[in-house]
Amino acid sequence: MENTFLTVFNMSLTASYIFLVVLLVRLLLKRAPRRYSYYLWGVMLFRLVCPFSFESVLSLLPSARPVVPADIVYQAQPQIHTGIRVLDNAVNASLPAATPAVSMNPMQLVLAIAAVIWVVGVAGMLLYAVISIWMLKCRILGASPLGDNLYELEGLETPFVFGIFRPKTYLPAGLTEEEQRYVLLHEEAHLRRGDHLIKPLAFLVLCVHWFNPCCWAAFFLMGNDMELSCDEYVLEKLDGEGRKAYASCLLSFATGRRILNGSPLAFGEGGAAQRIKNALKYREPAVWVVGFAITALLFAGFGLMGNPQLPRSTLAWAQNLRAGEVEQIELLVDPGTEGRQYRLFTQEEIPEVVRLLNESDGRYAEQAEELEGETKTLYIRMKDGGQHMASNIGNTYLEIDGDYYRAAYGWLSGWKYEGNAVPPVGFARQASTAPLKALTDSVVYDPQAEELRFTIPQKLERGTRLSLHVSGRLLTKDGQGMSWHAFEEESESGNWEPGKTYRAQIGVDAMDTVELDAAILSETGDILSEETIQISGVGGTKADEPAANQLELPFSLSGTPVELLGGGTIELQLVMTEGRIWNSNDPDFIYGGYFQDGDNYVGRFVLQSVRDGTVISQIPVNLGTDEDICFYGPVALQIADYNGDGNPDFALGSWLWSGGNSYNIYSVNKDGILSQIGQIERHDSRESSVLLEQPAEGEIAAKIWNQATGEEETVLYTWDGTSFNAN
Repeated sequence: MENTFLTVFNMSLTASYIFLVVLLVRLLLKRAPRRYSYYLWGVMLFRLVCPFSFESVLSLLPSARPVVPADIVYQAQPQIHTGIRVLDNAVNASLPAATPAVSMNPMQLVLAIAAVIWVVGVAGMLLYAVISIWMLKCRILGASPLGDNLYELEGLETPFVFGIFRPKTYLPAGLTEEEQRYVLLHEEAHLRRGDHLIKPLAFLVLCVHWFNPCCWAAFFLMGNDMELSCDEYVLEKLDGEGRKAYASCLLSFATGRRILNGSPLAFGEGGAAQRIKNALKYREPAVWVVGFAITALLFAGFGLMGNPQLPRSTLAWAQNLRAGEVEQIELLVDPGTEGRQYRLFTQEEIPEVVRLLNESDGRYAEQAEELEGETKTLYIRMKDGGQHMASNIGNTYLEIDGDYYRAAYGWLSGWKYEGNAVPPVGFARQASTAPLKALTDSVVYDPQAEELRFTIPQKLERGTRLSLHVSGRLLTKDGQGMSWHAFEEESESGNWEPGKTYRAQIGVDAMDTVELDAAILSETGDILSEETIQISGVGGTKADEPAANQLELPFSLSGTPVELLGGGTIELQLVMTEGRIWNSNDPDFIYGGYFQDGDNYVGRFVLQSVRDGTVISQIPVNLGTDEDICFYGPVALQIADYNGDGNPDFALGSWLWSGGNSYNIYSVNKDGILSQIGQIERHDSRESSVLLEQPAEGEIAAKIWNQATGEEETVLYTWDGTSFNAN
């Protein structure tokens, strides 16, 4: 019931905005025939009845989003979205925040009570209508027939039409022949336009939206415009003397009363003074007035019936982001102050950052011009594993996941966040994975068209470039293989056009293996992230997910006992939460990348510290990319004390590229709580956990094979009191 009430409430709020616009347009149409004003109310009726609409670039509505979101009761800080930022800020500041100490969000209670009151009000309105109709039917039982669907009733003060499927016209007894002619002309106009159906429908809609004063005002104003437009229908058929006689007839029926039961369409139903004045002043409208009225009606009609075009998916994501969905937010300031380019927001700060992102807005732009000044980039990691990026470029552009928006300076200048630390080791590599993932996700081989295609990302991180090579092995007629390369010019120059889809024809019968090797490189040529996509076999498609031996998830790959500094023992477990096991004995096994002989456990993992069967701490394993991680068979964690604080530390890593593994350094405190204290970008080892050399206290060494010099190099990582950083 609460969801139904929210839907009705949002429709009613939208219609209230339309009501104000219709009032404004009615003023502009003051000199036009009243039928155009009457038609305008159909737009409001449509928005009150229909919960959905079409999108239009001409929409006059401020926002396509529900003013009150359906999940408002689940928000820690409830938010509404009228599309008017000043109003939103004022209202949202007054909404009650959820209180963790109690079991119910105050907004949930408010919504439940409001829904009950709404249902009671609807029932009351419908009951009133039923009683009024019954009383009216009792009153007209003694009416005398005058002709087809025409009746006369003694004591009736004003004529009206009653009925839906077979409407009947009721006249006061004793009307002169002239008065009767005018009445029938008026009622004929009602019946020709279907007013006997529209007015009951409008009243039913009013029953549903009874709580909205704008709907009450619209109901009465629509009725007034309905009567005036019917008067004009009659006046068009009369000469000057006839119009005076019609005005006199209106005066004789003036009662000054309104019937609120929603059924009768009465000839003299209130508003007599205005109707008489309108009849006496009536003139045929000028052509330009009619033209203006039709133009205004069409513009307002399409503008109010259509919703604004929904924002691009990136902007919609930012506007609808909720703090409860966010795992972590990091800030990188470029160029920033040396040593203060990075910030990891605390859990208490995340809601404020999310509220800032919710206000994201701007005009989409294909590219951003080169600007001087700082770029502040937020890296958002979601609890579902997704990663997003939002950048403020020189207080001019907002960039969200590669889409640019020309945003308001006043809002962008409100990004007051500053860095407070040095970026952690591997952070640049982690930040560069999104465009690479978009590239690899776009790779498709279409066997029907015998075509390989992929799309270059629209945007790379500043200071990075794309390296992409497409090569393979094709079968010759004698069954032998030959090497094959595509897009050699682009691969050599690195001149790949952003956003372009590249295509290569590869005959199904000739294809053996095709491989795409993609990497994001820094300005110095360091590999920040890389990915390999293999397409193999006749009639092959994009490399299918390997056939999986079924695992019962979560699945533990390790159980390493560890003694804590404060005493006691826990067990460290590496647990697969989603993924598969792929064995090299499988007939469709593909060698390459991180796949090797034996069991390959591929998926997402967490580290857990467990005491007596109870998990006391858990941390996701993230090696700096958004790709699946691969571990080989059972993993035994190699424990050491790398930072000299007495707590057990260990390295855990997986395949990065042919130069070795990427490792995270973890520590376990005296309470068994896990934390990451560093990352080694590359170490020349294939083991999942290694004992790293410690040349001196607070130092660990990584070995790297330099392919250019043919020699092994050592990279030292030094403990700075909070993390290990490369020298």
